Amino acid sequence: MEYECPLCHNSKALQILAGPDRRGYHHCVNCSLIFANPEHRFPPEKEKLRYEQHDNGIHNPGYVDYLNQIIVPALEFINSEMTGLDFGCGPAPTLQLLLAQRSIHCDVYDPYFFPDLQTKTYDFIFATESFEHFNTPANDISRISGLLKKDAFLFVMTQKWTSHEAFKDWSYARDVTHVSFYHNFTFNFIAKKFGFELLENAHPRIVILKKK
Repeated sequence: MEYECPLCHNSKALQILAGPDRRGYHHCVNCSLIFANPEHRFPPEKEKLRYEQHDNGIHNPGYVDYLNQIIVPALEFINSEMTGLDFGCGPAPTLQLLLAQRSIHCDVYDPYFFPDLQTKTYDFIFATESFEHFNTPANDISRISGLLKKDAFLFVMTQKWTSHEAFKDWSYARDVTHVSFYHNFTFNFIAKKFGFELLENAHPRIVILKKK
């Protein structure tokens, strides 16, 4: 079967890659995305059930600390005069509540739990632990870009892969709902393709982009 990279649509520079489970993986040499083969994707109804079982509410101090990893650096760029969006918020939109404590308004969107998007553009978007779930990252990132105003900010949290050898035993890839894995080089590609300035890419899980 011939595969196509779901980010750059390249089909000529794909490497078969061993992962930590029985799924098939490909590494795109063009954009450095690693993706699980489409026939191994988790069914949507089972994926939704998996998310419902997560203990990701504001009552969970560990989850609050986790979100603060992206909120704290984002505060350098956002303020109460702005309106944002939590893209892929899950069943318990905790990030929205944490920003509200700082008088910053943030709408929510999730394809399973909050599927209605308002017809407006935003000053910032958070995508925390969302990018790895994108079956079609080119479409999803293009959609996010279209929701951002000029000079708006995109805050991404996702664990980045570092080497083929490490990927073989990477616990992050053992989550069957994780299908797309990004490298630092992948975010360089994303910035160029979708019209962003890359402000932060050195952190192993945090990326900050500014819409041109």
